[in-house]
Amino acid sequence: MKSVRALLVLVIATHGAIAQEEAAVTPETLRGRPLAEVSSLRYASSFTHKWMSFYFALEQPDGSVKPIEIAYAFHHPDQLPPESFWDYSKVYEIKVRREHGCDTKVEDLAYVNNTTEDGKKLPRSFVLRFAKDAPRGLLKEEAVLPCYVLWYGDYRQVPAQTTTAVFLHEGPGTAGTGAIHGVIVTPDGKPAKGITVTALWLGPDIFGTDLIDMSTTITNEAGVYRFEPVTFGNYEVFVGHLPIHLLGSPPAIKATPLSDTTVELSLHHPEAEVRFEVCNPTLHKRQK
Repeated sequence: MKSVRALLVLVIATHGAIAQEEAAVTPETLRGRPLAEVSSLRYASSFTHKWMSFYFALEQPDGSVKPIEIAYAFHHPDQLPPESFWDYSKVYEIKVRREHGCDTKVEDLAYVNNTTEDGKKLPRSFVLRFAKDAPRGLLKEEAVLPCYVLWYGDYRQVPAQTTTAVFLHEGPGTAGTGAIHGVIVTPDGKPAKGITVTALWLGPDIFGTDLIDMSTTITNEAGVYRFEPVTFGNYEVFVGHLPIHLLGSPPAIKATPLSDTTVELSLHHPEAEVRFEVCNPTLHKRQK
C-alpha cells in the first residue's frame, strides 16, 4: 500500500525568490494557542529547508479566536516544536510572515488519500493531531485558511491574559453565540478558586468522527467561571478535565451539581448558569 500525502503546498521557484519575497513582507507578531499539527512521517522540502504545517488559534481583540495555517520552516528534526508545545492551555507569541502561496484548504491537509499498489482507491486517513484540550470545532473542512511562515525558534510562551475559553462551531442551527457561566463553592459556602471547569460540546464533530470537543477554564477568586463567546448548541458542563462516563473509573473527588449540568444555548436562551459544590477543591485545581 502506498499513500499520497496532501502536505504543505508552497509556490516556490528558487531559493532566491523566497529570500526576495520574505524581504518584501513585513514580519508580524501574532498571539494564540497551538490547535493541531499535520501528523506526517515525512516533510515537504525546498532547496535549503524542510517544512511542516500546523494550525494555530489566533487571538482576536474581542477575545475570540480564529484558526490560521502555519508553515513551520526548519533545518533539522531537533528544531521542531517539542511535544510540550502541543497544549491548548499554553499561549504563544509567534513571529511570522504572510505567505499567500501556501493557503490550503483544511480538507487537503486533514486527510491522506490512500491507494493500493495497482492504484485502487482506499478510504482516506485522518492525519490531524489536535493539541491537548484543543477545540475541534474551530476547523471547517472546506475553509481555505490564511497561511503564515514561522521559522524555527521564532516563538515564545507568554502568560495567558484570560481564562475564558471559546467555542466557535460551524453547522446548521449554530449561528449566534452566548455564554455559559456559574460559581463553585465549598460545603461551607465559600468560593472555590482555581478550580478546573470543562464544557463539552454535544454536537457532531465536523469531520464525522467521534472526536471529543471540549474547552476548559478555571474559577477566579470569587469561585466564578465563564465561557464566552460560545456558539449556540448543547453542552455538558462538569468539574475537572473529563466527565465521569469518559474517565472509565470513579472520579478522585465528588463534585455535586447545584443545577442542571446539560444546557442548550439558543437565540431565545443565549446564556446558561451551572453551579457546583466541591468538598475538596485542591484536587480539582489546574496543575501549574
